[in-house]
Amino acid sequence: MSVQMQAAKRRIRSITATEKITSAMEMVAVTKLKIWEYRLMQNQQYRAMLDKILADLLLGVNAEDSRFLHAPNGATKTFHVVFASDMGLCGSYNNTILSYANERILAGDTVLAVGKRSKRYFVRRADIDVKNQFVEAGGSIKMATVLPLERTLETAFFSGEYQSVVFHFNQYINSFETRATSFTLFPLGGLDKKGRKNVNEPIGPVIEPDKKVFLDRFIPLYLQNVIYFTLMSAQVSEQSTRRMAMKQATDNANDLLDELNIKYNMARQAAITQEISELVSGSL
Repeated sequence: MSVQMQAAKRRIRSITATEKITSAMEMVAVTKLKIWEYRLMQNQQYRAMLDKILADLLLGVNAEDSRFLHAPNGATKTFHVVFASDMGLCGSYNNTILSYANERILAGDTVLAVGKRSKRYFVRRADIDVKNQFVEAGGSIKMATVLPLERTLETAFFSGEYQSVVFHFNQYINSFETRATSFTLFPLGGLDKKGRKNVNEPIGPVIEPDKKVFLDRFIPLYLQNVIYFTLMSAQVSEQSTRRMAMKQATDNANDLLDELNIKYNMARQAAITQEISELVSGSL
């Protein structure tokens, strides 16, 4: 067997093994994507209803009616929460959101890294404070994760050190598209200390005993759902991107196998032809 045939055979075995791995990872990603996509769609209706309730509550409300609605006096820094994955092999998922968030994080700000890749990326910046207590929460979409995270964010905002708490994550659009996005978690509702959102808006629903008490009870529930929904959207985006990346890798492996099989067969045919020629020459 010629050296060319041996080399082609080794590469075929190597690429075949890689193709089996990428194909298996693609199937796992497809399964996870279907599960989390269904849960995300189910949760969207609940999220939409909570958004509507909050919007109604904020009609005619002053910023001073709740500590969730205005930034502390003198605060200048921003508390950023960046959602990335714990694992690699998910295409551009991590690079997209991490570079997107990095452009919006200023010197002196604080970053809460959700996901191991988020921590690994931001610890390289010496001009920011990186917190790691939820670094392994990227794939953990449970209330046992949501509740401590919500309390941590409340504590940070009410400390008076930060003017806002901002989320950065990959938003799931559809099976073929995700989008890096940001939104301000605190303060809620776009209110400031000047007063109402719009003095021409109606007063809104009548609530007993009063709106302030209801807001203090309702807003933590709303925040928990926002965090839960964000974790879920980030997870769906990760699995969607991983599925596409593994599918592309599997397709590339199959293309390489086709080329190598052609080269191997050509080398084999050349070797057989040479042996026949030598036999014919020897017989003469």
